[in-house]
Amino acid sequence: MLLAVQLGQAKRTCMKTLALLLLAATPGKQNAPLPFTPQQQSEIGCIAVLGLLAYDQGRGLSLDYPDVRVRGKKWAGVTGDRIAFDSKQDAEVVAYAIKLAVKGEQDAVIKAADPKAGSTSRIDACLAMMNGVVASASPGKQRAVDATYPEITVDRAEPYQLPDGTFGFLVKARVVNHQNFSQTLLPVVVRLFDKSDRIIYSKTLLAGGRVLEANALVEIDDLIVDAPAAVARAEIGYD
Repeated sequence: MLLAVQLGQAKRTCMKTLALLLLAATPGKQNAPLPFTPQQQSEIGCIAVLGLLAYDQGRGLSLDYPDVRVRGKKWAGVTGDRIAFDSKQDAEVVAYAIKLAVKGEQDAVIKAADPKAGSTSRIDACLAMMNGVVASASPGKQRAVDATYPEITVDRAEPYQLPDGTFGFLVKARVVNHQNFSQTLLPVVVRLFDKSDRIIYSKTLLAGGRVLEANALVEIDDLIVDAPAAVARAEIGYD
């Protein structure tokens, strides 16, 4: 999914070389991108930015940044596949959107009053997104059939990479008892699905039988290091 291009030192000479790479993906009219959500647009933009950075690093440039040639490729692949799945569009459509984002990032650097500062800001933001500093999953809530049962609020559920390149899946959630009496919890589980919507992994995040006092909460913070890389979506709820 990652285009072999990247955002580097914001020099016009570099931009000429990078522009040649945009010829690689030119889908037909049937592949024209449909609207993406703001979050998906942000992720597509960062795939482009980190792709440009990886390209520069392969040429011996931008070495003052962390090496994203391997980690960035893995993150871009997982993120691009998830965007295609969530938006119900072909992978080629997402690739075309990334191509347009590459061109947009290049144009923005060329036109910027301070190209170096602008590119540095974008790279820093996208490195943070790749490293999981910025949540890439919209917060969500899930209740049991009984609306009085403790509420599960998912703050983050997303692919995550450690500095050593290890792939994992990060889950941050809260189980909140909004009632004025204590309740015994059911097991809380995470199920990971591939692009075909098949369960490829499941894990109990919180064992059942725990008593949650009135108006209390318990936090879930779990990095699943043995999660498959082909995760398209996740579900977190009661078993």
